[in-house]
Amino acid sequence: RIQREESELTACRERKRQLVYQISSSTESLEELPPYVKGDLAKKTEAIDNAKTSNHYIKKAKKDLANALEQLALAPEGILQDEKLEAAVKRATEGAAVTTEASFKAGNEVDASRARKRKLAKALRDGTCSACGQSISSPEQIETHERELAREEELYTQLEMELNKAEVADRAAATTLQACKAALKMEFCDWGWKSADWTTQKADCENYLTSGAELVSDEDLEAMQLELTQIAEAKGKRVALEEIIEISAKKAASAHELEEELMDEIAQLKEDCPTAVPEELMTEWRESVKQLHEDRHNATEHISKCGLQIVSLTNEVNDLKSALEKEIEFKESNSELKLLKELVTYLKDSRIKFLATVWNNILGSASGFLSQATDKQITALSRSDKDGFMFCEEGVYAPVSAASGAQRGFIGVSIRLALAQSLRSSCDLVVLDEPTESMSEENALRLSGTLLSQGQIITITHRLSDSYTASNIIQL
Repeated sequence: RIQREESELTACRERKRQLVYQISSSTESLEELPPYVKGDLAKKTEAIDNAKTSNHYIKKAKKDLANALEQLALAPEGILQDEKLEAAVKRATEGAAVTTEASFKAGNEVDASRARKRKLAKALRDGTCSACGQSISSPEQIETHERELAREEELYTQLEMELNKAEVADRAAATTLQACKAALKMEFCDWGWKSADWTTQKADCENYLTSGAELVSDEDLEAMQLELTQIAEAKGKRVALEEIIEISAKKAASAHELEEELMDEIAQLKEDCPTAVPEELMTEWRESVKQLHEDRHNATEHISKCGLQIVSLTNEVNDLKSALEKEIEFKESNSELKLLKELVTYLKDSRIKFLATVWNNILGSASGFLSQATDKQITALSRSDKDGFMFCEEGVYAPVSAASGAQRGFIGVSIRLALAQSLRSSCDLVVLDEPTESMSEENALRLSGTLLSQGQIITITHRLSDSYTASNIIQL
């Protein structure tokens, strides 16, 4: 015990010496650091933040000023474009009003001619003049009325043709007006208001740039940042050295107290230590040491055996784990195979029902378009395995093969549009080749007007009226 206490005393004195040296070296390093003022770090940080903020606003003002000048340079052309769009709408509105009035006037003339024709026909049929009420009996009177009726019928035919032309022109003018309004809605940019806004923005930027704000150079910012970093590092080193000195001083004081305690304990042990050890006690100690060596040898052998058993058990566990993983994988494969078989069976059983549902959806969409395009003359499309494709006209179903050329044109376009809507994820546009080839002018205009609400469509046609509803026309 005396030897152990003396060894511990020597180690304690060495620790005390090292702590004293650490305190001395830390104090010297602390004295070498520049003096630190508490407010320096905050002031430098605030100055750098203010400089960065000022630079940001100056650069933003310059960028906004350049953008405003650029937009103001484009403003005259934009204002002219807006005026052109508004003028086009105004001209289209006036043109539509003129064609509407002409169509109305032509309709009145046709009605008046029809009334005159009916009166002449009634006079010939009844044998009484509709103007004077006298009897028409002589061949000359009958011939005169027949000539008047023939002239009136010829005039009625001419007026009816003029009415048709006026109605076509009226629809074309309405389509043109609609296209002009759509162009105004899409392309009108209100350059007048934007020009005033950019003028205000230009004035604000110029006022800010001339208000005395100066741009801090990157070199000055780097110098300020370097100085801030040096101040922060000096502060961190000072705090760390002060903590080291404080902790070392506490440890040195504890080591000094321990040194005094050990010295007192060693002195007391030297007083109490016997001069000689009895032989019986020495023999007992030797036997105890021998027994401890034997126990240590037995424990070592037991540990080796346990290690071998652990290795064997680990190998068995790994084998069982591998077998379990294979079993789980086999069961998952069987489960997946069973699911696939069930899916195949389900698809085989529901194929006819699925195809019927798909065709019902496509034909339902096509029926809606067809009803709108033909003004409800053809109201529905259907399909069956027995009869094929059928269409319903005025409540009567007939095969598509028996349809007229115009009806087939309407049906073909409606089917194509329905397929395009069903494949909307992969169909960005629909291409129609001569969709109004076998139609009259009225049916062609009705189909073209209905196509306006069907998304992006490219039409290849030789008919001039098909271009009335187009937003872009390419002539070849």
